[in-house]
Order: sequence, then C-alpha cells, then structure tokens
Amino acid sequence: MVRDSRAAAFAALALVAGVWAASTAFVAPGPRASPLAGRVQSAVVLQSGSGEYTGFVPDMQRRVLMNLIVVAVCAVPALVVLGGQVCPTPLNGKRGPADFFPKLGGGGGGASPVGDINGAAVPLKKWVAGHKDNDRELVQGLKGDAYYLISTPDGIKDFAINATCTHLGCVVPWVRSANKFCCPCHGSQYDENGKVVRGPAPLSLALAHTSVLEDGNIAVSPWPEQKAMEEGQQKNVADALAEVVVAAAAEREADLDAEIARLDNLKEDDLEELRRKRLEQMKKSHFDRRSKLAVGHGEYTLIDEKDFFTVAKQSEYIVCHFWRPSTWRCEVMDKHLRQLCQKHWGTRFVKVDAEKSQFLSERLHIWCLPSLVLCKQGKTDHTIVGFSEFQRGDEATTEDVEQLLGKWGVIALED
Repeated sequence: MVRDSRAAAFAALALVAGVWAASTAFVAPGPRASPLAGRVQSAVVLQSGSGEYTGFVPDMQRRVLMNLIVVAVCAVPALVVLGGQVCPTPLNGKRGPADFFPKLGGGGGGASPVGDINGAAVPLKKWVAGHKDNDRELVQGLKGDAYYLISTPDGIKDFAINATCTHLGCVVPWVRSANKFCCPCHGSQYDENGKVVRGPAPLSLALAHTSVLEDGNIAVSPWPEQKAMEEGQQKNVADALAEVVVAAAAEREADLDAEIARLDNLKEDDLEELRRKRLEQMKKSHFDRRSKLAVGHGEYTLIDEKDFFTVAKQSEYIVCHFWRPSTWRCEVMDKHLRQLCQKHWGTRFVKVDAEKSQFLSERLHIWCLPSLVLCKQGKTDHTIVGFSEFQRGDEATTEDVEQLLGKWGVIALED
C-alpha cells in the first residue's frame, strides 16, 4: 500500500514536470506572413530605430530546439535523483532507481571494507592464498589511510596497524630482517605490533579492528581502546615524572643545607686551605686548556680519514660528525657543533666527509647522514644516527644537542 502511494506520487510529480517543460519549451509562433511581408516588416523595424518589439521572433525553430535540449539535460538527472528518494527499493523484484546509488560501507564507528592498490575489495580467501604467516602488506583502510594487514596461518590477526608515523606523518615500511617498522626519514622504530621503541616518534602506531564481512571481504573499524590506553600511559608518565622532580628537589635541598652547615663551622685555617686548593685548581685548568687548544680543541675542523685514529688518541673525548656537503641536515648539525666546540673546549669536535671516507664509514657502520660518532679514551662509545634521538627531530636546538651529548658523557654540563 505504501509502495503504491509512493509510486503514484512519483508519477504525478513526473507528469507535472513534463507538462511544465512542454509549456515552456514549445512556444507557438504567430501566423506566418508571406516572405515579402516579413522582409518589409523587418525593414521597417530596422529603419525605425526605435527598438520597439513588433512581435517578430527570428529563428523560432532554433529556439524551440535549444529549449528541448536544456529541458532534457536537466530533467533526466533530476528525475533519477527524485526517483531514488521516492522509490528507494526495487519494486516487484525488479531494478529500481535506488540501484543507481552504490552501497557504502559502515560509518560512524562501523566496519569499512579495505581496498587494494586499485581500491578493489580484498576477499579473505584471496588474501590467505597469496600470503604466508606473518606477511604484512599495505591496504587502504579507514579514511583512505594506509594500514598493514598481518597474516596468520589460517587468516589475519584481529587488528591492523596504521602505517602513518606519529612523528611527521611518513609512511613507515616494514623491515622483515629487523622484525620492526623503521622510518627512513628520522629513524623512528616500532616493534612488530606497532609499539614505539625508538624516537623521535612520541606515540605508537594507531590500530584498527579487523573483521570479515558477510560477503567474505576484509574490513577494518576504529580502535577506541588505544586512545584511552595512550591517555592512561601519559597520565602515568606525568605522575611518575612529578614524583621524580619532587624527590630530586628534596635531595638537592638537603645537600644545600649540609653545605651551609659545613661552611658555618669553618675556621680560619680551613679557609686558607680552601684558597690554596682553589688556586691550584685554577692553575691546572689553565694549563689543561692551553695544552688542549694546541691540538685543536675549541675549533670545529674537517679531518681526513687517515687522521681519525690519530685524533682519537690525542683527545680523551671526541665528537666526530660524518657529513656530506649536499645534505641539508648535515648543515643543520654543523651549525650546532660550531657553537658547542668553543663552549666545551674539553672535547674535540671534528667532521669527516663520508663520501671520501668509505673505509671508515663501513668500519663504523655509518648508514645515515648526519651521524655523530662519540669517542671516549680512544674507543667509539656511541653513534647518534641522524636526528633520531631528538624529540623534535631536525628542528632540535643547540641546547638539545648539548643535553644529548652531556647525557652520553662526552661533554660536561654545567649545574
């Protein structure tokens, strides 16, 4: 009954639209006069120059034809859209206007079918046939983002991993040999389940639930639990950090109280002894500074590959920058090291052209530029690969570089 009413309403509306189109498209011309009379009338109109309408319409047939074309072009899509609203389901088992509209996947938290590189649906059977256990491949997931599906012996895991790096939005490749996701841009790393294990990425990779639809195609849906989990982790980290700060402040306050008490109990002989020790310390520091400046400390110099080991033996602490002139990130690191070399004269700052030092680069496993090789007492202690250990990546400040070098013990930080 409802369907009949809707169909009748649709037919009536279509009839009204047709009548209106016909009435506007077909304009009946007035009685035709003889060609001679028309020419005379046209001549009269042109000669009068008044611009007054005399009832003569040139090319009426052409106007009628153009009106028909405009009505047809506008009416067909309008009727299709209107028919889809009036009759959204097929009548009597036949195809109806609703079949012009594609069936979309679930939204608002529902499952959305994944797509391959061409956007086509991915059946589970086809996936299992073409992948082995622990294989990972990118598909189009939620909002068109790239997601990794993870194969199991008989299907896929119940979650997919978003391939977008949480640092600057790069697509993170899966490195099977390392069993990790490794970002080639800034060195962020994630384990096999997408958990961040190395910065500068601040968070783990986003996840999505996986499921199989009734037609056998793989689908993904949002993972609201991850946001709550990350918020809980951030809260726990903030609470732990606050406790550490309070404990450090209390310890520092106790040390200051003890020092004040010791100074209050000093005698004259103790003060003379302090002056003597302080003078000896200043003389020793001055001599040490002169001897280190003589071998290149306080400067940021370019050395050859063959001189690296000699320099390493001359200085107790060395920061060696493996660089390349054509890499702009190397220039950024250069700027920071030029400022630090004068402030921290106790450490030798040098740089090596990686392109001209292939033997040394291979021996020290230099695979990313810039890289800082940190040496202590003639031995390599640590390598900072790119800007991977900086929270802000290549936007790190000179103070950030200073703090990191101090953390690894190659420079002395001021209290």
